[in-house]
Amino acid sequence: MKRMSHETVRNIPPIPKEYKKLKAAAYCRVSTSGPEQLRSLEIQIKTYTKMIRNHADWIYAGVFYDIESGLRRSGRTGLDKMLKKAAKGKIDYIITKSISRVSRDTLEVLKISLDLTVYSQYHSFDSIVDLYISFWEKRIDLPTHLKE
Repeated sequence: MKRMSHETVRNIPPIPKEYKKLKAAAYCRVSTSGPEQLRSLEIQIKTYTKMIRNHADWIYAGVFYDIESGLRRSGRTGLDKMLKKAAKGKIDYIITKSISRVSRDTLEVLKISLDLTVYSQYHSFDSIVDLYISFWEKRIDLPTHLKE
């Protein structure tokens, strides 16, 4: 009869992932300074400030806003400040009411989103996947849009 060898099985636990709180910011925008628009802006700012400050895994990195059209990038100092801060690594995650708050120009949104993913290992605008899904849901035809 052969004798069986007893092998020792050693359990090696996985290396824990480094826990890191995300530096979260929000971007808010309204098109005009009318009373209803200003009230909407105030609600957006309060909502996102509270949301970020109350989230256990986020560090408040600011709420940025503009009162400008979403069709043009010029004059949008809040957006520019937020993007510069993200480029410096001071923002990991950005929340916005809808992608149209960032821009109504599809190509501009894509450029901003791609720039942001270069700055951070985290996807912005609640994830690049959500951004692409939002384009599909709105049935934006990118190839046609690119020809314009």
